[in-house]
Amino acid sequence: RGQPQLAVQTRDWYNEALDYRQFMVPGILVQLVTVVGTILTALNIVREKEIGTLDQLNVTPIARSTFVIAKLLPLWIIALVQLTIGLVVARFLFAVPFEGSLALVYAAAAIYLVAALGLGLWVSTIAETQQQALFVAFSVLMVYILMSGLFTPVRAMPTWTQWMAQLNPLMHFIALMRAVMLKGAGVRYVWPQLAALATAGTLLMTLAVRQYRKGGA
Repeated sequence: RGQPQLAVQTRDWYNEALDYRQFMVPGILVQLVTVVGTILTALNIVREKEIGTLDQLNVTPIARSTFVIAKLLPLWIIALVQLTIGLVVARFLFAVPFEGSLALVYAAAAIYLVAALGLGLWVSTIAETQQQALFVAFSVLMVYILMSGLFTPVRAMPTWTQWMAQLNPLMHFIALMRAVMLKGAGVRYVWPQLAALATAGTLLMTLAVRQYRKGGA
């Protein structure tokens, strides 16, 4: 008597139809938030240098920390508003599922934006014109994006590149967004990404503020 035949089928758990939009849209949302947080921050402060108002502010009694917060807070809010618009478009226009916690996404975005704004502030300390700031910001962001796993999975990269990618906050936020939106992951599953974002935000903002003070900007 012949052996019973088994039919083996492969099924994707979180994207059964293999719709590329469900995989790409969460990453593109992160990219848009990054552009607002980094480039607008750099251009906003460098513009103050170009028109001379930054020197005028430096001779006033306003503390530099107060000036930095006043400059970064509106951009932080704008980026969160942009994320909100993007989530609405993703859900109702592209039919991307949202299985996880909305509060977790916003908490992660708030933490991540500290790193993005810190990077923009750092760029503003080494650039003297808006053109220079735009060039430096795009150069850094290009490396960020290529090593983030947005287009190419990180595990498909060479080993040394995978280790370098762990230093990229963009990679951690994209992984978190995909896990929360598509898989419904909670804090217990994405805490490594949250910790990485908090560490990157602390380091980048501290470096940027110190460089800002050192430059006397």
